[in-house]
Amino acid sequence: MGRVLTEATIESLEDLWAAKRGLIPAGQVRRVTIADALVDTGATLRSLPTGLIHRLGLAERSITPAGKILR
Repeated sequence: MGRVLTEATIESLEDLWAAKRGLIPAGQVRRVTIADALVDTGATLRSLPTGLIHRLGLAERSITPAGKILR
């Protein structure tokens, strides 16, 4: 089996809701585009590097040797 990579954009859901309610401009929604995101078809959780979690203003839920887990 080979590796599957794709471009993925991750956005802060909290920011998206704030923009929808008119509390922040749509251009201020925190988002990150990853050009070569690894697709794991068997994954049941999301995992992001700590730096991206902080940049998006997300909450850390669990810590593993491979990175942070978001639920």
